[in-house]
Amino acid sequence: MRSALLALLVACGGAEKQRASDSGTSSESPSATSESSTDTTLPTTPTGGSTPTTSTTLTDTAVSALCGNGVLDPGEECDDGPANADEADACRTTCRLPRCGDDIVDTGESCDDGNIVGGDGCLHTCEPEEGPFEVEPNDTWVEATPASGALAGHLGPLDVDCASFDVPENGHVTAALTADGCSWASALSVYNPEGVRVAHALPGVDGCTVLGPEEGARYLVEGTYALCAE
Repeated sequence: MRSALLALLVACGGAEKQRASDSGTSSESPSATSESSTDTTLPTTPTGGSTPTTSTTLTDTAVSALCGNGVLDPGEECDDGPANADEADACRTTCRLPRCGDDIVDTGESCDDGNIVGGDGCLHTCEPEEGPFEVEPNDTWVEATPASGALAGHLGPLDVDCASFDVPENGHVTAALTADGCSWASALSVYNPEGVRVAHALPGVDGCTVLGPEEGARYLVEGTYALCAE
């Protein structure tokens, strides 16, 4: 299964220019139209390398009938007999060796949440990941995860992830969706507080998606908006 890491950074503009604070808020001198801005970046490259595309966890239905007899039979990676256990560093009860993604924290792992995708606090390398993180379900503008600063999450096949943020009066939104080589192509949409889509951008020829004021997300009324990777 293909997967990608979704990260969101939101910043809103104000009256005078200043450096971004830890909360992700920055300000910019207004133009003649007194236009404020919200800059949103959605990189989809997992930290520490590309995410594996297939799971290596053996399901219970695939366990050999001979698993647990203390003999390494065909299809088994290990078999310690009665010592097989679903605990740290042991040969599993499925006669599989310990591995990242089996929901058991073994030596050399800092975390193991039972999957090999990032965006949920534990990377596919079983190393901790910094948040805050998206909260599923967030597939619609109504369910969008509030974001103030950075938001990380997992964007899988046919998945939609939405994040909400506040836009000042007469503001505009700029967003970008990128991946490792922009191989993970998704459209970006901005929805206003009533759920009406006010801006939409498709991936470019390079697979990257950039949404700017020219796509319609400008001169917005004040309120809580949602940005969705679709």
